[in-house]
Amino acid sequence: MSNTQKNYDEGYDLCLDLIEELGFKTKDNPTPQHFTGILSCLFNLLYVHQPKDEVNRVVSMAQEFAIEDAEKELNDRAKDTK
Repeated sequence: MSNTQKNYDEGYDLCLDLIEELGFKTKDNPTPQHFTGILSCLFNLLYVHQPKDEVNRVVSMAQEFAIEDAEKELNDRAKDTK
């Protein structure tokens, strides 16, 4: 496994932990304000530790991955209900 993939997987797994903790704290009912706080914190971390151009690239790449994953999950759910 490449170092890039390893780092991506570690970041993804950390976020899964965050999602689980958010579920506990909100009784599985997070609000838009919860998500705003999470994203604001993540963006702050990005802008402090990475050049602005790199942040834009990372955000774009992450959004593409998220859209692909969400589409796959929604397609799988649709297949399961048929």
